[in-house]
Amino acid sequence: MLAICVTVRVFKAFGTGAALGTYYVIRQLPPALVSPAAGVFIDRLDRRRLAAGGLVLSSAAAVGLYYSNSMSLVLAFVFLGALGAVVYGPSLKGMLPEVVGKEHLLQANSVQSGTESVARLAAPVVSAAVLSIAGTSGALLGSACSYFLAAGTVFHVSVAGMQAAGSGGASGLADGVRDAWKELLEGVRYLATERALLPVTAAVTLVMFADTSVSPLFTILLNKHLKVPPEFIGFLSSGYGAGLLIGAVLGPFLAKATGESGLVPLGAGLIGIQMLAYSRIQAFWLTLPLQLMCGTGFALLLNGATTSFQLIAPRRLTGRAFSASAALGSAATIIAARAGGAVADSLGVRAVFLGAGLVSLCAAACSLRLARGARAGSAGTRTSLGSARKRRVGLRS
Repeated sequence: MLAICVTVRVFKAFGTGAALGTYYVIRQLPPALVSPAAGVFIDRLDRRRLAAGGLVLSSAAAVGLYYSNSMSLVLAFVFLGALGAVVYGPSLKGMLPEVVGKEHLLQANSVQSGTESVARLAAPVVSAAVLSIAGTSGALLGSACSYFLAAGTVFHVSVAGMQAAGSGGASGLADGVRDAWKELLEGVRYLATERALLPVTAAVTLVMFADTSVSPLFTILLNKHLKVPPEFIGFLSSGYGAGLLIGAVLGPFLAKATGESGLVPLGAGLIGIQMLAYSRIQAFWLTLPLQLMCGTGFALLLNGATTSFQLIAPRRLTGRAFSASAALGSAATIIAARAGGAVADSLGVRAVFLGAGLVSLCAAACSLRLARGARAGSAGTRTSLGSARKRRVGLRS
């Protein structure tokens, strides 16, 4: 709701596409620039407290947006809210294995994904109702209260072993910038060299690049090429949300045959097929099943990737691994947002969908091949996930 509210407020107050573009870029800067450094502190400190603190920061940003009356203040508080998300997102993912146990991780991630899907389905309706009744100011205060209540809920989670994952805690912070820099590089190096995670990271980054390149062009495709009736467009968001729910439900069952990491190429493949179809179709009614396919693909991709990170990465590196991956994804989205528009101006909108589909299919094929190579390189009959778990135990001892 907050993103919809801020978009409306920025457009009404400043009324230009440039303002909306600046708002989007500012929103992506903290994940791209700050995530790797934030991961260091997420691994050093109590993740429960950090998650609650990040949610409080986002709540404060919503309150600040309520009082903002200039573009510079709006962008400053947008940056602050995105910074809070950089902290609470990886912190919540990092603490989940301690809450539910490793054997229930995929189910827990699927439940979380399903809950987010329901929220995504409800957000446009709830936002429209709140905006019509209370305006953007009321919606901002409602968002601030939601973040604050979430922070209180997270703060009261009590699980054994929820202290800092790294060694040193508060004394580690006193070691200074040099130690923090070393730990940051350790997390980046781990993500770049862990054979079981490398294909997952590459696939997610490539798919995010492909998806962002076509997202701004989707409205043009619907209106100019497919002639989608205005009353039908609302159903497309519902189709995508329903696909997320289907993927969340199917994920645990499919993982029994493919493994957690096997969901990544499967999801990337569905997304790639959907994008290729958009480059060719002429009938507007096909957009609804394609959005269903897209939502299912993203649920499988992201749930598989998140669970793989939680199972494979050593606990002391989980925060840095998630944060470095988020930084790669955000950098890819910033580049893709500009690249997609440039290609569309030269070759047309459908050409961008064609290229994005091919990139997603390449991501699926490469992740599948690399994952098989990692399993083949393991001793005996162990899978890549099993090998990573054994390495994790070795790192703890």
